[in-house]
Amino acid sequence: MKFLSPHIYLLIFFGFSTFLHAQDGVGVNTTTPRTTLEVAGDTHINGAINVNVLNQVSDSDNTAILGQIDTDFIKELNVNAAGTAIAYFQEYDISNMGGSGDWIRNLNTNVSSANYVMTIISVYFNKELRMDYAPNNFVIPYASAFIENGTWHITADYASAYPVSNTPVGRWIISTLILSKDFSKQFPQQTVNLSGTNNARRGGAATTPVID
Repeated sequence: MKFLSPHIYLLIFFGFSTFLHAQDGVGVNTTTPRTTLEVAGDTHINGAINVNVLNQVSDSDNTAILGQIDTDFIKELNVNAAGTAIAYFQEYDISNMGGSGDWIRNLNTNVSSANYVMTIISVYFNKELRMDYAPNNFVIPYASAFIENGTWHITADYASAYPVSNTPVGRWIISTLILSKDFSKQFPQQTVNLSGTNNARRGGAATTPVID
């Protein structure tokens, strides 16, 4: 068996060592990997991915979330760009109610109830109100989101109250939170039957907890 000279072995060693230290990472379809391993293209992994360290998101980062769709592909959910999001905040500025000018019977938002859940998070009416029978009393606003014919609707009112003046016409500012059903869980309606006595009507309990 013929051996190489010691000088050749030294050259191979230093050359390989220099190559390792010169490399910033391994790139597939890229000559400038930004990390230890970067794949520029589609990747299929049939197995688990173990991540030991995850860096925290900073305020200046353009944040995105990864999710698996029904065809087993991973896609980006970019909350800072147009497109699908987990939740949406929508404000409605409503005017010209007519009549007493302080209530909304039925506003169709045209938001699909099959795809989204809507809830009202704040409601404000910009006119001074007075009560029908007791001018010194006050009343809190009533507002609700409900489903009708496959879309979400809004109703709002100050019960037994009306604006002191209808000039100019008052405006409702209603803020809503709209959640995508793809990223949230909606439990079925629970029916609770109380005993009907005066004391029992003030309390009760659900049959089963929705989360245990």
